Amino acid sequence: MKPRIRCPACRADLDWPQRDSIRIVCVCGAGYRCLSGIPDFRGMDDPYCGNARDDAIAADLQEHAGKISFEELLGRYYQRHCLELGPADVRRQMRHILEGPRSPSVAAIGRSEAAGSPILDLGCGSGSALITFAKSEVPGKIFGIDIAMRWLLLARKRLDEAGLNEVRLVCCEGESMPFPDDTFGAIHGGDVIEHVADAEAVLVETARLLKPGGIAMFRTPNRFSLTPEPHVGLPFAGWLPGKMARAYCRLLGAPPFQGIFTRSRTGWNRAARVVSGRYPEVVCDVSAASVGAGEQGRSRLMSFYDTALERSGAFRAFAATFGPVLQIRMEKRLERSVTPAGPFGEAPGFQQGDRPGQ
Repeated sequence: MKPRIRCPACRADLDWPQRDSIRIVCVCGAGYRCLSGIPDFRGMDDPYCGNARDDAIAADLQEHAGKISFEELLGRYYQRHCLELGPADVRRQMRHILEGPRSPSVAAIGRSEAAGSPILDLGCGSGSALITFAKSEVPGKIFGIDIAMRWLLLARKRLDEAGLNEVRLVCCEGESMPFPDDTFGAIHGGDVIEHVADAEAVLVETARLLKPGGIAMFRTPNRFSLTPEPHVGLPFAGWLPGKMARAYCRLLGAPPFQGIFTRSRTGWNRAARVVSGRYPEVVCDVSAASVGAGEQGRSRLMSFYDTALERSGAFRAFAATFGPVLQIRMEKRLERSVTPAGPFGEAPGFQQGDRPGQ
């Protein structure tokens, strides 16, 4: 049984749109457009380019999706709509996408107490992790959300080419996801939590959606990493305040430092305390994560780092402060909190638009 989707306006249940649907309408009168069967429930702007530009790009991609392959469609996106990126940056980005995710935590999700329940990829982008989960035969139906319709159309093309037509996609923000409480046995987020301005709200929503016994795993770059900032390829870019980081990138001709909100382990632990304050049954742990690159892209230095992380407590402590990757792991204990929920299933006192912990 697939999860229900709910109207953001009144929380009534909605039917999943068909592939040829262009609009779905709720009993309350609210209507939502659809592209390629993907409903658009966004209530805020894409932090990278805004929804108006995203809509224009999505329309172009939809027009060409039936004529060319996924790789060609991805190339069209970068060459036609990402003029701020140089050829080397485009090659790097495409290689990263085509090679797939480094570590979508498939094994951990398969061991979850809620294994067999639906799985959500939060910020699914072009669908790399969705395909990895499907190929790994993780039990449970798979769903993906993203705030960027352009990326969801790319994911739809990629999934269809892989024969995964049954994977459902939704366009919405992570701060307000249109699903009932306790829907997913596992939630995965790779390279996404650093792109939302209100990460606390996303983590609170994640806690709400987890089934008892379920887990959520997020991988995110460490703001104070000693390695180059992965989004722009420059050392120490993440250490700088936003305006200085943007100026630094412009000065050196790097990709724009835009829609990037990395944090340190201390910063993510503060966000985790917001979650535990609203959902006491959810345990959050922030730790250094292995680099975990695929075999083709794996270097001796990466292997050394991952080995040291596994074997040395002192190195783990160092890596948690200055290593390249952090992992946020959330687990919803089987015993439920006695705190009553709010009128829409959210924790008391949390309203859409709030910025918890700020």
